[in-house]
Amino acid sequence: MVRVMIMNGIAFTEPLQVLYGIKQNFLQSATHFVRKSIPIEVRRTSLVSKIKSYGLFSPLKKPPFIIDMSVDANAEFLEFRNVDKIKFIGTSSNTIIDTTTGRLGIGTDTPAYAIDVRGTANVTALSGITDFNFQPTSNTASIEYDSNVVTEFNRSKKLIKYPRVAMTGSTSGGYTASASDESSGNSAWEAFDNDADSSSTDHRWRTNDNRYTDNSSSGTPSSPTGAASTYLFTGSEAGDWISIEFPERMKLVYFTITGIHYHTPYEGVIYGYNTTTSTWERVTSFINRAGNDGTNNPVYSPSFYVDEDTNYYSKYAMIVVKTNGHHATSMYEWKLYGILEYDPDAAGVDVNVTSYPNVPNTDWLEVYYDGQDYTTMPVTVDNKTGVSTYDATANGGVGFDSTYKAFTFDGTDDYITSTLTGLSSTQYTMAGWIKIDTLDSTVNTFFSLGDWASGNGRAVGITIDSSNRIGANVKGIADATFSEVTVGKWYHVVADFTSDGDTHLYVNGNLVDTVAGTTFAIPTNPPLFIGSRANASGTVETARLFPGSIANFRLFNRALTSDEVWQLYAYQKEYFGHGDLSMTLKAGRLGIGTSEPRADLDVRGDLDVRGDIYGWVSGILSCHTNRWSPKLCNKSRNFQ
Repeated sequence: MVRVMIMNGIAFTEPLQVLYGIKQNFLQSATHFVRKSIPIEVRRTSLVSKIKSYGLFSPLKKPPFIIDMSVDANAEFLEFRNVDKIKFIGTSSNTIIDTTTGRLGIGTDTPAYAIDVRGTANVTALSGITDFNFQPTSNTASIEYDSNVVTEFNRSKKLIKYPRVAMTGSTSGGYTASASDESSGNSAWEAFDNDADSSSTDHRWRTNDNRYTDNSSSGTPSSPTGAASTYLFTGSEAGDWISIEFPERMKLVYFTITGIHYHTPYEGVIYGYNTTTSTWERVTSFINRAGNDGTNNPVYSPSFYVDEDTNYYSKYAMIVVKTNGHHATSMYEWKLYGILEYDPDAAGVDVNVTSYPNVPNTDWLEVYYDGQDYTTMPVTVDNKTGVSTYDATANGGVGFDSTYKAFTFDGTDDYITSTLTGLSSTQYTMAGWIKIDTLDSTVNTFFSLGDWASGNGRAVGITIDSSNRIGANVKGIADATFSEVTVGKWYHVVADFTSDGDTHLYVNGNLVDTVAGTTFAIPTNPPLFIGSRANASGTVETARLFPGSIANFRLFNRALTSDEVWQLYAYQKEYFGHGDLSMTLKAGRLGIGTSEPRADLDVRGDLDVRGDIYGWVSGILSCHTNRWSPKLCNKSRNFQ
């Protein structure tokens, strides 16, 4: 049966409804009918059958229409004549057939393509398709196929040098330059005029004299004196600053400085201004060792790259913490290179393959303290394994970092503690994310299980030692250590301890040291401390209070494998700013662990080669850890 009715220029069918404004050249009837449609049976005949459907509704603004529709006896299709669009209305989405453009829209009233699907689609085969487009969302389309790996075809944003104009005044071409101090004739905007003179001291930004100590005779870096009370904002580093504001938001990728002999900025910090929160946010810091030749010739810095997880900002500022020895700071140019938040002119495509890590194993997980469910610091920190007897208590005013969902400790009286009643094992693994606020050669403890009463083996823990190294040990035995520690940087630290066995220390997913342990003598119902350790009586050791942040502490009653340690690290490495889990092909460059490859092959992480390397490879191998052979660091090497 086909049920068709016309009301107010609209065509309906049941059980489907077809809606469209019918043209006025149809035969009209002024007859009023009952509120019900008449079923019409469509039968195949040797000729084209004519079907009339009478729209049957009581008083209407317009009388019902009568539509002649044909059923092709051979092809068996229903023909709508003189109809431009047909809409099938479903319970959750519509289907549109637009006969004027020959387009079919599923889930959209305005199809933009011959077949336009807004929603999921199951395609088993594509044959004879010459143009296959996915509806873009935020310049990104993705294909997913029953896995945690997503392939994205992103609009390739172009790297742009900023400002995009040569400035001719403090406000020029939509850009605004300013500084904390300017000498006569050397304004801030002149650092953005795209003119680095070879010998003249024109076209530069310069502060007045005596803003920094005068070390020009020795050439050692100079700290602020006259600028000692100059701050970009309350709490920032002291020193003169220069800023540039853009007409659009940009994410900084790298920058260069063209300086002038001893005036050149030697050490500095870059900030971006968040217009939503009206606050300055730290982007990166730098040390410029370009040196100088004692003349007014330009001094070109290297390219200073920033972390890829930085935000988009419309205003950046540089604080000059130290000059290259002069009592005034100056520069010919500050060039910023970045990508627009939205670049309408970008037409290229990046191919990005991203893997999504599994949730880490919870087998034999005894304690799990995590701030993901908190917005402020609670008094009681819940044990997320469900064993409430291992809940912990915050003491001394422990703070909370809502960005990283981390517990913050002032190093004075803050710590978290619990008593693990009934816990006993011959193996333990501790894991967590830590960020150190200060490195002052003071021994502090991140986490500890047990107490420091007399005798070896009574506790296990992870610390920062007097040599500013991260260390893991069983009480009374030498630490497994890691020495490359930087203030303000997040580290994922894991240590496993085995009674009468080895202690292994992992940092950022990698095994960095192994030492021999000793037999456990951990007391019954041992105390657990986060941010310090227990003293001989089992209470807090105030001399070991840690200044910094701790997130996602886990305690297992077994030793994790190296693969499980990596799983823990990879699960949140992006969240804590440790690159990404992607592989990106961009402009002929392949990046592993980065979406912005800077070389033909750019690997952010360890490279494990199981075999020979053939052919000639020349270029600069840059070292970022002490795990590389010194023979290969910072040198051009050939391999055959």
